[in-house]
Amino acid sequence: MHRAGLLDVLLACVAKALTVQAKAKGGRGAATTLATSIHPRDPLGARWWLRGSVSRKLAQGIVALLRDMAAGKLTEPWARVTKGAIAENILNFTKIDEKYRTPTECLKTPTLWLALASLCVLDQEHVDRLSSGQWVKGRGDGLQVPPRPTCDNHDDGETPAIILCNVCGNVCADCDRFLHLHRRTKTHQRQVFKEEEEAIKVDLHEGCGRTKLFWVMALADSKTLKAMVEFREATRGKSASASTGGVCRFCGAPGATGLLSSGNVCSDCREHAANACSKTHLCGHLCNGIRGEASCLPCL
Repeated sequence: MHRAGLLDVLLACVAKALTVQAKAKGGRGAATTLATSIHPRDPLGARWWLRGSVSRKLAQGIVALLRDMAAGKLTEPWARVTKGAIAENILNFTKIDEKYRTPTECLKTPTLWLALASLCVLDQEHVDRLSSGQWVKGRGDGLQVPPRPTCDNHDDGETPAIILCNVCGNVCADCDRFLHLHRRTKTHQRQVFKEEEEAIKVDLHEGCGRTKLFWVMALADSKTLKAMVEFREATRGKSASASTGGVCRFCGAPGATGLLSSGNVCSDCREHAANACSKTHLCGHLCNGIRGEASCLPCL
């Protein structure tokens, strides 16, 4: 995605010492490292220096060096270059192709690991400048910025929409998940707004660098050299429909085996399913009432 330089090699040394907990939203995580995610024989081209591992002590020393460089303790030109390299590696995370947005594929991409390493050396200036405001940025042509669309399934007129469904209209992430649980609605064609795909939120959370995209949340702690990557439920591209797996209606756990392969209840929530109403409202949401009641609860 960009030409590699010395700072990318230094960031790669930090990435090699990271232990990453990767999980899908609602599911269980699995710990992995760069050495176990990218096979020594995988074609990396000019990024051959991503192979192997590095000791924690060396990585923490490099983190301190990069922070000193970004703070201008070497020279001002080095400060600008260092800040630019950190920002570029985080922004490159927004450009990952859709086919690499699954846990299995994403963990094999150099882009993810360099972004996690960059989060280890994040500072407040990066936070202020990196978090994009695609919906509120002024336009260079002088035309008024169109208002951000709101969720058609909410009555408040404020809940922002991130997905356009060809049947349900503009919906937020929660409504998209619930509206498309039923077999009849899983075939709806949905598309994430282009502005939402490009938007990125970056912050410092309890001393950890954190970034959020519409399909993933990633954070890294430079003190412990531990990171977490949480993937939201299956992403939707330009003409993608829902994934073949199910999502538990009670705990939100995804899966494509067992009860979730044919229904919407995981094995841990079977007791809840025995007492819950199985009817579906006209809006597509499942009733949250008790099985056998004379009338269903209104949809929330």
